[in-house]
Amino acid sequence: FLRKFYVLYNLYFIKKNNLIKYELEDSHNQNEKVNSKKFSRALGDGWVYMLKLSIKMFEKENNTNNYNFIDIGSGNGLQLIYAYKQHNFKTCKGIDLFKKSIMRSRENIEKSNCHDVIVAQNDASKYLLDDKRYFIFMFNPFAGEIMNKFLTNNIDIIRKNNSVIAYINQISSNEVKIISKFSFKKLIKNEFLGMSLFFY
Repeated sequence: FLRKFYVLYNLYFIKKNNLIKYELEDSHNQNEKVNSKKFSRALGDGWVYMLKLSIKMFEKENNTNNYNFIDIGSGNGLQLIYAYKQHNFKTCKGIDLFKKSIMRSRENIEKSNCHDVIVAQNDASKYLLDDKRYFIFMFNPFAGEIMNKFLTNNIDIIRKNNSVIAYINQISSNEVKIISKFSFKKLIKNEFLGMSLFFY
């Protein structure tokens, strides 16, 4: 039932914001010739409603206007558009490994008039965060190998700025275990919905 609701909510969000509905694609069929590709999930839309719920959990004790929103594995850009339109984050940015995802995101961002939203093609295993406080959103974008590299490269900045990681759509517990090994101050989770907020 929940999956069906999430899909319907995405369709509503797409229609309401005059966006393009793209079909799901296998990441392994993309042109990028990088090692990270074999650990990537499919190209598609994350569930906007799950982002909505995670921000609602976050806002019980925090204010979005103190954070920069970044979507690691931003797909077709729906979550970026939602975060920009519905919340007062300082900035909104998305990165994705695949050129096709970036092109789709930019098209949707343009159609939704979210001109300050930035998307860039980057490999999360090599990506370095700027020295800012982040709300880091991940809709299960890749396997644990990439998660470990991303956090190893960025944990000092994440801790220094008291950032938070929202990890959603937890298909397996492996990635959550990897995040958990990087010590955090507080964890808020909803196991039934597969949502975790790690505060640093």
